[in-house]
Amino acid sequence: MVIEDLSKIWLLAEVYERQSSWVKKGQKAEMSLPYLPGRKWVGEVNYVYPTLDPKSQTLEVRMMFENTSGDLKINMFGDVKIYAQPRKNILVIPREAVIYTGQESRVIVKLKEGKYSARVLKIGLETHEDVEILEGLEEGEVIVTSAQFLIDSESSLKASFNRISEGESTEEASSNSHENP
Repeated sequence: MVIEDLSKIWLLAEVYERQSSWVKKGQKAEMSLPYLPGRKWVGEVNYVYPTLDPKSQTLEVRMMFENTSGDLKINMFGDVKIYAQPRKNILVIPREAVIYTGQESRVIVKLKEGKYSARVLKIGLETHEDVEILEGLEEGEVIVTSAQFLIDSESSLKASFNRISEGESTEEASSNSHENP
């Protein structure tokens, strides 16, 4: 016979490697379950495992949630949000403005009317909507926020970067900078 106390439940989550640096013990976590829409459980991170999974390149994080109602069962799947401390004085741009080539990340910057340049970026944290820029762009620079017209294949991408760097005219660009991602 096995007796378990389910008044508190551990939840194991996998965090992408690129987001692993901001997960810390003691952070607030929020969980929802697909089978109970509209309900949320509040808990906290109580252990961050020291190594990444070699196959998925994710970091395992353990969270603790109160389960006095008994609605949470062992081996259930849920959606989790972990709340990190806000970061200030950072430059972010819309994710759709970043062109990922496989070897580097770039953005198209407007130099003057009708002149554009491809710029290599060093990227920090990423969300579904925004990307933190560590190097390669300054606040106030005007960027192209919809650069999908360049993404046909790697060879046409390189040719497009060369044309843009030589000053070929393209559509008007817009700028975007935020304080928090």
